[in-house]
Amino acid sequence: MKSLNIFAALVLMFTLGAGFVLAQSDRGTIRGTVTDPSDAVVPNARVVLTGVENGESREVTTGEEGIFVFPEIKAGLYRVAIEATGFSRTAIDNIKVDVQGTQSVAVKLELGEVTGNVVQVDAEGVTINTDTPVRQSNIDERQVRELPLLTGGESDGRSPLAFIFLDSNVNGANDSSGATNASKFRVSGGQASGTEILIDGASVRRTQNGTFFSETAPSPNAFQEFTISTNSYSAEFGNSSGGVVNFTLRSGTNEFHGEGYNFLRNEKFNAADIDTNARCSPTRDDCRNRDNRNNYGFNIGGPIYVPNFGEGNSGGFLRSLKDRAFFFFHYEGYRLREGQNRTITVPTLRMRTGDFSELLDTTDPNVRRINGGNPVLIYDPRQPSATRTAFAGNIIPANRLDPAGVAILQRYPTPTRPGIFNNYDASGVRPTDTKQFTIKTDFILTSKQRLTLSYSNRNTERFAGAFPILPLPFTNFDVFAQNFKSNIGRIQHDYTITSNILNHLNIG
Repeated sequence: MKSLNIFAALVLMFTLGAGFVLAQSDRGTIRGTVTDPSDAVVPNARVVLTGVENGESREVTTGEEGIFVFPEIKAGLYRVAIEATGFSRTAIDNIKVDVQGTQSVAVKLELGEVTGNVVQVDAEGVTINTDTPVRQSNIDERQVRELPLLTGGESDGRSPLAFIFLDSNVNGANDSSGATNASKFRVSGGQASGTEILIDGASVRRTQNGTFFSETAPSPNAFQEFTISTNSYSAEFGNSSGGVVNFTLRSGTNEFHGEGYNFLRNEKFNAADIDTNARCSPTRDDCRNRDNRNNYGFNIGGPIYVPNFGEGNSGGFLRSLKDRAFFFFHYEGYRLREGQNRTITVPTLRMRTGDFSELLDTTDPNVRRINGGNPVLIYDPRQPSATRTAFAGNIIPANRLDPAGVAILQRYPTPTRPGIFNNYDASGVRPTDTKQFTIKTDFILTSKQRLTLSYSNRNTERFAGAFPILPLPFTNFDVFAQNFKSNIGRIQHDYTITSNILNHLNIG
């Protein structure tokens, strides 16, 4: 009775928690059928799956119909070896598993001894998915690493979501200005903010503003690959009115690998446009809008090393956990200094002393526009409104000037152009700084258990709105500071209970 109560409590616990967990995965599947030379199925054959990059292995046995399945496999390259009594050992190399992909493998064994020659078969030609009706596209590691990406928009840098436009079912959802970027898109005609986005199988879609994933996303160089499911996807992805984008972070392998990069853009590399040529001196270097973008980073991954406390310490101070533990670390920074030139109006030098006689010149078309062709008069504010008179010559006497007002006027920059309107060339710089890192560790605990931990942190500080056009102490009311912070953590645990039962836990 006690064990029954414990079982009931466990069932109740998982039932109550079901509303908080989405059963989604970033894994793939290898499914195959083993036959003999006469095309008869071979039951009870031993099938061993081995990861090419990390040496991880799983083992199953074919069923009565000769079918074997390896579910919940991380994206990557694998080797499948089949052994059965009376047949030569057969191995299929370079089976590529994609995120949410199912690879079908047909294996035909040859008669012979298990301990004899190994029949090697390359996996080319077995990558067509015939087991599921889902319509999806896979963006692999090579495309992620080599295809160019634009910077800017909500991402403040290169956005991994920009790759989704490689799928013909994805269309840009233009904003009011006609611009299209990685945060504005529709999948198969769905809502512009209705696409589900996953990292390592867990949802990161921001419920408050839909699909603005680019503002918090890790760097494209932190991802191994991802899949875009646009039609007939599984019911487990029910939180979407469009498609499903499933990213998987890169993992370490048995070998050390690393890279560094720097993408640079500078106004010195840009040609001057027509407005710049008309406004600036012949050199033009000081007049071009500032456009300084620097996107840099590095990553490194490999086996984990731990201190060697073994007897005699004959292997050195550190020992490798090759085939058992791996790490991957990525860091990226993005620095933007974006400038803009504008022509605005500031008080003239005479106005700063109380002399507004320039507003009496009705030959100036700007003055005529202000008051219907009449001069602009400055009245004495202390007189009654019905009988007040204008200051003589439109000049405020020195003893009537407010010291606070005079101090404010003196803070304005002096005109750089003649005239009383559009007489100052203003320039402003809007800064943006982004720093982010991602770390992921994989542990093969036993032959049946695997643990994966990952954490991504991103911090973006920027000024949004209009460009600041006046120096301090003036406040530009349409300019505001923003600070986006995101923390994305994942815990995944796989436990192969039996050859045909696997439990996959994903918390994040």
